[in-house]
Amino acid sequence: MTGHSSPTKALIVGRVSDDALEGSYARAFRHMGIETAQWNSPAAIGRSTRGGRVGTLVNQFLPVEAWTAKASRELLLRVIEERLDLVVVMGSSRVLPGALAQIKASRPECKLVLIWPDTMLNCYSHTIGSIPLYDLIATYSVHSLDPFNRLGARKMEWVPLAFDPELHPPELEPETTAGVYADCDASFVGNYSPEREELVTRLIGHGFRIKVWGPTEWQRSAKDRKALAKYWQGRELLGRDYCLAIKSAPVSLNPISPLNFPAANMRFFEILGSGGTPLSAACPEMEAGFPNQEACFYYDDAADAAEILKDILSSRDSAQLVARRGQERVLAAHTYVHRAQQILNALSVPSQPRPTSDTVYSEP
Repeated sequence: MTGHSSPTKALIVGRVSDDALEGSYARAFRHMGIETAQWNSPAAIGRSTRGGRVGTLVNQFLPVEAWTAKASRELLLRVIEERLDLVVVMGSSRVLPGALAQIKASRPECKLVLIWPDTMLNCYSHTIGSIPLYDLIATYSVHSLDPFNRLGARKMEWVPLAFDPELHPPELEPETTAGVYADCDASFVGNYSPEREELVTRLIGHGFRIKVWGPTEWQRSAKDRKALAKYWQGRELLGRDYCLAIKSAPVSLNPISPLNFPAANMRFFEILGSGGTPLSAACPEMEAGFPNQEACFYYDDAADAAEILKDILSSRDSAQLVARRGQERVLAAHTYVHRAQQILNALSVPSQPRPTSDTVYSEP
């Protein structure tokens, strides 16, 4: 890309956090020998926002384009000054189409990539206006390829979500404190949604002991307060604790949002990669690679989930065999290193994978 032997320099635009998708991709690109930094889009917009807390609140729901333009200017200058080769924008990160167009004008050799990990409902106007400017749209759902094409995408790849072994170590050994995670029939780790509450309360109604680890949104939003007192554990879990809870629970629930159907969510890969036994909502895009009762367990609705959960708990040895098969398939072909390599291949960007002696990544 650069015409010389120096490493490819990449910048990931989005939220800067080790447990965010941006962090997983940053680690994966570095593993592939790409010199990778991150640019905190929300923080940059925050520096440009005026009016204190009121201005911040207004800008959150009614974005002020002038403030976004100042942040986009910071991004543009960084790309030019650091002579970046690759800019990866994550999801709906707020970058103006004009800034991306100017990157192409000022540094035409720089490749622009949009990694899209979400329902098309969250594809906002600033993202839609930018779609024709990207050299690649890497979208999590094969069924969103045609919509992106209709919106003007020039090149697209189906790049599903994946598993990050550095964030959720699959070799993590259960600790004595893991007993609290294991003391249930099934657990769910994640944010609140009405569909998730419905699944949990229906399973409790069938007599199952369910634990939910998640933020205080569960306490604020749950409609069945009596059931909430039985299942919500009062805190969320991240990183190693998240992995430990999944590994320790007899079954890990994965109610995929109907807005994401038929694609896999992130938790689909995290449960399997962490060594958990998954009970996942139907996920047609992944069922060929992870067949039902062979490398995963699927349910169609809450009533169906109760019957399947009962069968899994009555055949623990068989269920653990399914979980092991699923984990092997995830580690072999569904980590973020594999996804990063797919993106680099699509862009014809050379990579030099680092040795894997200290990680469980399989070379793509």
